[in-house]
Amino acid sequence: MTQELSPASCSASVSHLIHQERPVIRATLLVTKGSNIGSRFELTSAQEIVIGRSVDSNLRLDDSEVSRHHAKVAFDGQHFVLRDLGSANGCRVNGRRVKDRILQDGDTLTLGTSQLTFQLSDSSHPAVPDAGQIRFLEDAGGLQAEAIQQALKYDAAVPLPAEATQAGLDLLYKVAEELVTPVQTLESHLQKILELTLAAIGADRGCVLLRDPVGADLTVMAFARRDGDSGLHAQMTVSRSITDYVLRHDTAVLTSDAQVDERFTGGQSIVSAGISEAICAPMRGRSDLLGVFYLDTTTSVEQALSGAVPGRLTEEHLRIVITAARQTALAIESRQFQDALVKAERFAAMGQTIAVLSHHIKNILQGVRGGSHLIRMGLDQSQEQLIRQGWGIVERNQTRIYDLVMDMLSFSR
Repeated sequence: MTQELSPASCSASVSHLIHQERPVIRATLLVTKGSNIGSRFELTSAQEIVIGRSVDSNLRLDDSEVSRHHAKVAFDGQHFVLRDLGSANGCRVNGRRVKDRILQDGDTLTLGTSQLTFQLSDSSHPAVPDAGQIRFLEDAGGLQAEAIQQALKYDAAVPLPAEATQAGLDLLYKVAEELVTPVQTLESHLQKILELTLAAIGADRGCVLLRDPVGADLTVMAFARRDGDSGLHAQMTVSRSITDYVLRHDTAVLTSDAQVDERFTGGQSIVSAGISEAICAPMRGRSDLLGVFYLDTTTSVEQALSGAVPGRLTEEHLRIVITAARQTALAIESRQFQDALVKAERFAAMGQTIAVLSHHIKNILQGVRGGSHLIRMGLDQSQEQLIRQGWGIVERNQTRIYDLVMDMLSFSR
């Protein structure tokens, strides 16, 4: 016997399955200023969060300038959205008063005198580029002098030239602004800075490559195209001879596909890969060379072989990329220092917590042992009074250990 399903029931089943398969998007609000500083609140796409001073608010702030029901954060299917619920003092995002605002990773919310930072969870960030998106061109023989149009040591290129364009100055401002934006991942910083750099100098593609701390390998940390394509299914060719030269000499270079360079005559040439010009700049920190910025322009093989490709990248672009790479390297080192400091503080806090807990638990166990000893004596001597006295001590220490465990659970939340 078969059972037929009506169209309505089939539609309901399909909708139910689609709803079940929809991933849950997660984010957090971290209080960075106010009486609740340090508190972190979890957000999910499946729940609306009301922020306010009232005890029935999902996210309660102890702030007299915050209304009872101040604002709401809800997921609209694609983004988390902040909505003012008619508060007396209003809501500000990154310093601007708003009624409704789509929240971006790193946004700063000001409610009353409290400030909160919005952060997407790691799973909600864009996919990190993998090694398959970059193909290293193993061009033998090293980088020839004929291919180098400009080469600048970092020490000689620190100052931005006086004739720098407004686009270059705008880039440095935006890079500095991005580096102080509180986002969760290093990859998010590097991706945004790379996109800003591509747009400023007019390159077509770019990537950020960081050195392995224990080896000589380069790891892809960011990859972008100027047309806005994330490039997840495209592949960028990076000349190994150029990156090796930059890392070995700590020098930024602007290279061109000069036909006088014998490297470009073989099947493994840069011309066959469609690269016209490339800028590669070292990411020099205070004490170490962290990696390189690599940006290039692309052209067809026919144009490259005909020699009819005008130069688009200049020495000014090279200096701008050097400065952006330097600022990014300094920010990475600062982040690494801060991460190490936080890790050390966590270990110290763990050690102090374990020491305090061990002291309390030792005192409780000593009480239990003393009570047990009295109970044993009472049983041996058939003295009910000793038994009751010992049992009273055991009961009090049972209560102490229960209260201690409950306090630990409350603190963990």
